[in-house]
Amino acid sequence: MNPADITMPRNEKAEQALLGELLANNERVQLVADIVRPEHFYDQFHGRIYDAIVALVSRGAEANPTTLHGYLRNDPDAAGTPGGVDAYIASLYESMAGGDVKGYAKALLDLYQRRRCIELGLQLVADAQDMSVSRTSADVIDGHESALLRLDDEAPRAQALVSIRDAVTQAIDAAETAYRAGTALTGVTTGLMDLDSRLGGLQPGELIILGARPSMGKSDLAFNIAVNAANAKARGEMGGAPTLMFSQEMVARQLGARFLARATGIPADEQRRGQIDERAFSRFASSVPELPLWIDSTARVTPAHILRRARRLQQRHGLGLIVVDHLNIMGAPDGFRSQGETAVITEITREMKGVATTLDVPVLLLCQLSRQVEQREDKRPTLSDLRQSGSIEQDADTVMFLYRDEYYLSRTEPMRRPDEDDTKYNSRYERWQQSIAACRNIADVIVAKQRMGPVGTTSLQYDGASSAFADLHRN
Repeated sequence: MNPADITMPRNEKAEQALLGELLANNERVQLVADIVRPEHFYDQFHGRIYDAIVALVSRGAEANPTTLHGYLRNDPDAAGTPGGVDAYIASLYESMAGGDVKGYAKALLDLYQRRRCIELGLQLVADAQDMSVSRTSADVIDGHESALLRLDDEAPRAQALVSIRDAVTQAIDAAETAYRAGTALTGVTTGLMDLDSRLGGLQPGELIILGARPSMGKSDLAFNIAVNAANAKARGEMGGAPTLMFSQEMVARQLGARFLARATGIPADEQRRGQIDERAFSRFASSVPELPLWIDSTARVTPAHILRRARRLQQRHGLGLIVVDHLNIMGAPDGFRSQGETAVITEITREMKGVATTLDVPVLLLCQLSRQVEQREDKRPTLSDLRQSGSIEQDADTVMFLYRDEYYLSRTEPMRRPDEDDTKYNSRYERWQQSIAACRNIADVIVAKQRMGPVGTTSLQYDGASSAFADLHRN
């Protein structure tokens, strides 16, 4: 189709009617300001009139032909209107049809989005016909899905006004549900009671960041949470959820080996080297799960790819949790591939928050922490250790860090000093051994930010050989 033959969807009479209604009753501006923006008008002059009306009303002034004259007298489009700007604004009163202003606003927004879809569709055709070696068909698809996702995100979400009475009633209903269930769990379970008690579970629509330095076990923890949520769903337990995990560093077979290690206690490295006996195979066979857990091992996934896969799965099987391992090796969204790392990370976290809200599921996004952690004496992570921490912290509803004292202590075995006798050295070495014993197989989950809950630390039991996390039970 020739682009010149396409008639863009528009309704200039509805634009005029909306402007006339707002001029006749300025109080109606508050009904539409969260729905329609100036760029949503097909006629750009109408958009500038609307912008001026909103600006005047927002500062407490009256919007009428006289006050608008100062805003629009030098507008380049005003000269072409019959009788000039004053006559045109006055004519808008005659365009009123007594309709619902919110209905007009929603209609204009719908028409704007249709025009943008046509523009994106034409660009998609052009991009698909571009046979540049540097851009694959997958790049074209991802790029346009990103653009459509941004278009959906840009649409203002006009929320109905809720009285404080109704808001409190909703809060009471949620509290009563949790009370009758006898648990603090209100979201998707992590399968770890102590962590669920602190978080209330992973909440729908929220972006949860799990950050750590390498070798802390963050991939193991994320996989444990994914398996636990799927297990709970399979058993019909509270907080269970069909789960989709994006694993960019490990293929599905490797995650399968970790599942077997967790289920049977036979470490993944022993499985790989074949250091198992006949009995182990029967244990493996009995461990093959029927769980609503799916794995995507695509490298350098983009938010658009994640949204596409997740949306399909949600339609076919339902979906309650998305896990992504990890942020720092994700692919740049279309339009950001030539940008610096900070701009790319900022856009990825913004779009991943959009994925969570669009699908109304929690998104657990893993993140590698900066090396500055290693440069200081206290190596417990803080929010400032997040790479590009400003955007990550801003977009995240919850930020957690995984930390293990054992990892660092095991690498600081005391060496005998030149002037140190046996007694002093043995005493120092014994204290080091006691410190190691006190934190052996213990991992701390540090909740550094929680938009709707307390911060603090939850300690878990971690067996690195079997990749298993469990609640910590101390005597």
